[in-house]
Amino acid sequence: VVIVKKFCLTGAASMCAESATFPIDMAKTRLQLQGEPGFTGTKFGFFGMLQNVARSEGIAGLYVGITPAVVRHIPYTGFRAIGYEYIRKLFCGDDPSKASILAKAASGMTAGGIAQA
Repeated sequence: VVIVKKFCLTGAASMCAESATFPIDMAKTRLQLQGEPGFTGTKFGFFGMLQNVARSEGIAGLYVGITPAVVRHIPYTGFRAIGYEYIRKLFCGDDPSKASILAKAASGMTAGGIAQA
């Protein structure tokens, strides 16, 4: 039951975080596309891009494509957070406060790598 609760809470937290930061990522992607060879449209800065999208596509335009981004976070973040606890025990033993920084770093990198796979 504790694992399910942690999985749900980490999934919910990551979905909230993705929802808050998605417009920033969307603007970054569109700014990168402006730099592509052959781009002929108007070039905007960061805030100009956000403003242009909001004006031309509405506020909802800032969130176009958010569904796959949010859904991806449910398993990714949940497995990473839960997996980290088990992997940390493997690398650090029962008392992580006594483990070396290398053991802690290795457990974090391993959990992130497994979750990414």
